[in-house]
Amino acid sequence: MKIDIGNFYITDFCKENILHCRFRRQLASDSAFLQRGFYRIEEQLTEPTNKNKLEPNNSYIIEDKEGNLVGYLRLGNLNFIGTITLEYGIHKDFRGEKYAYPLPKELTDYILKYMNDVKEIRGDISIYNVKSIKIAEGVGYQSNGRNDQNIDYRYSREGKKR
Repeated sequence: MKIDIGNFYITDFCKENILHCRFRRQLASDSAFLQRGFYRIEEQLTEPTNKNKLEPNNSYIIEDKEGNLVGYLRLGNLNFIGTITLEYGIHKDFRGEKYAYPLPKELTDYILKYMNDVKEIRGDISIYNVKSIKIAEGVGYQSNGRNDQNIDYRYSREGKKR
């Protein structure tokens, strides 16, 4: 599977692809990635979905248009009211302005356009991750309160928080 979302592709992880395996290992050993709560990447990036669409409870690799593996995407459970959890992270070699804003913006737009059952996207951001908080707010996510060390951010199809 390879889905074009604009400046990026979302692709299934392929365990026979040595670049995918190396990339997964790099993410799993990146201390900044681990600090942000991405502890289970090696468990989550395992098998392809074999579908040509994004599915809840699946993980994917994000590629840029030059073919670089730049990030990780995890879609969590889609609950009965239409809220899905979004987790994403950018590989240390690609963090910065070129990817920081466009990636979450394009992911959000794609999910709301093509995943019809999704009414709202939810993401938890560490209170210490000031850059990600600014990016989420710039994309249009709104704070829905704080739980422990995270802020619950929401982006709804209607453009207002619940």
